[in-house]
Amino acid sequence: MKHLSDEQLGARLDGELPAKSAAAVESHLAACAACRAAQAERPVRGEARDVQPGPGELRRDAALIQSRKTPFPVVWVSKLR
Repeated sequence: MKHLSDEQLGARLDGELPAKSAAAVESHLAACAACRAAQAERPVRGEARDVQPGPGELRRDAALIQSRKTPFPVVWVSKLR
């Protein structure tokens, strides 16, 4: 049995599958425990926004921001003056 791809699982969660494909995916999920488990591990649209970065990620990002003198190259800005 061929397992569902990440794209198929994501499209199912996002409601982006055409009706015929959605029926095939649902049928496969009913018969395949491995794909049901893979589907259960995927975040539902909107859940990812609720995830907060850990302290290590915040320190890393803060250090990266502080190490930059400017947030973007300003060479082109001088040409606008």
